[in-house]
Amino acid sequence: MFFARPGPGAHRSIAEGAPARPGIGPGRLFLGSLCPWWLCALLAHLLLGSSAARAEALVLWVAGPVPGEITIERTEQMVGPALHLPGNRIAFVPREPDSSAAEAQQALVTAIDDCLARWEAFDVERAIAWQLDEAISRVEILQDSLQRESMLQALLLEGAALHWAYPPGKIDEAPEAAPMLRDLGPDLGKQAAPWLDAIALADGQEIPRTALPDTASFQAFMALKMSLASLEPAYLDIALLPGKARLFVDGVERPHSRDTLPLFPGRHWVHLLLDGKIAGSGVLTATSGQNLEIPSDIPMERRQQAGQAILDGRPEAIPTPVQQSVQWLAQAYPGQTIYLATIKNRGRPVLMSPDGQYQATWRPKLWTALLTLDAGPGIAASESFDLNDDSTTRTVGDMALGTSFEMAYSLLALVSRVELQVSPGGDLLYGQVSTGTNKTTNTWLRLGLGPGIYLKSPHAGRSHLLASFQLGGLIPGHTGWGLQAVGGLPIKGKRWFRVSLDFWTGTPTSAFQPYYGEKLNQLGLRLGLAQGFK
Repeated sequence: MFFARPGPGAHRSIAEGAPARPGIGPGRLFLGSLCPWWLCALLAHLLLGSSAARAEALVLWVAGPVPGEITIERTEQMVGPALHLPGNRIAFVPREPDSSAAEAQQALVTAIDDCLARWEAFDVERAIAWQLDEAISRVEILQDSLQRESMLQALLLEGAALHWAYPPGKIDEAPEAAPMLRDLGPDLGKQAAPWLDAIALADGQEIPRTALPDTASFQAFMALKMSLASLEPAYLDIALLPGKARLFVDGVERPHSRDTLPLFPGRHWVHLLLDGKIAGSGVLTATSGQNLEIPSDIPMERRQQAGQAILDGRPEAIPTPVQQSVQWLAQAYPGQTIYLATIKNRGRPVLMSPDGQYQATWRPKLWTALLTLDAGPGIAASESFDLNDDSTTRTVGDMALGTSFEMAYSLLALVSRVELQVSPGGDLLYGQVSTGTNKTTNTWLRLGLGPGIYLKSPHAGRSHLLASFQLGGLIPGHTGWGLQAVGGLPIKGKRWFRVSLDFWTGTPTSAFQPYYGEKLNQLGLRLGLAQGFK
């Protein structure tokens, strides 16, 4: 089968050097081609070097980008440490060029010749523009500079036909011309898309007068080009290209030593070559300042179909291109267990193998345990702080060092707490010995135990809120109850910075008469750290 169910070592950490589970051997693949060097390099780059390869599982998010930290953690609760890849980053499966590309290019050349002849015969310019637009739309790839020059000629001629078919400034009022217009914002308004695409395709190349069929069209084109000179380019993200892949933009090979490639706003034909085969191609319409990605061989529609197949538990419905990408990944990582993944609702991951042998949906872990350590100032008020007057309430400052242990099931918690408190500003009177000597202290231990509720449950990578009620007492001298409100701010993983507001009230026990009834009230602020364990 394609995937193995996570075994006993699935949840061991990378640092422990856990052995990888049995992976996918060549005999278990959809196809039997050799491991591609470029995909190995791509995946190694994605995971920042060799440390990534030590992850036990590879998770391919077929229908979209890698999700957020919480969903990643939920996924790794099922499969252990994993390398996570977005679907649009690994779908560079080399394929042979088909005949349709050559047929579309030949149809474009034929349309140019025919429309030039019609132009000389003073034929209807609108019909010329429509014929060229149809031929241009069929071209999905420009393989070399010769094809680029043909496309540039077609765009210039189509733009000239539109220029003559509609008076200047009137083209945006013609409903039938709407598909050939592009809105460039309040400063430039709606402009004819063919000439915009021609300027983008020329990429700074000088356009001679002879490239357009008449002087008036050439002057209008040059005026438009000058008005667009200040536009910010678009940026093509090429940081994660396969190392030795050849990148072609508009039929011209471009180096990809940098992370981004600036492109003039407009339409661009982009494709990759791996060992002479096409590995990702598409037509991008760039706008000023836009960030673009290399077109994938697997369109979004196919990736969404794969995601729905995972949710439905139907491996036979996963499109063949997605299966082929998984095969290449399997050969690049022969020791890894590979999972296809998508997100259900509320960030819940669903994982499946293409043959359906293993499928799992994350379910929330109901049990949570936290250990906290905190400290902070407070105030205490009681008549027992005044040794000379048992009717006057006195307020003193105190400092506390405490620890709590919280065990929660879903949102309900049981909270136990221990605090060592010191009041340097006054001694607490809590009783008398038989000789009548007062018994006092400025250091005591407070214990508490009681229920709590998480208003926002603790989870790795996000904040939480807790309110609790505790019964307990001071050693020595008092019993009582308290309330605590706690907020947690994430630091990393299952660790939080904690802030709590603490109130406690108590009365002396009967053993410390005659001071029975003299209440002790405390209010404190605590700052500290919390560490989760589950």
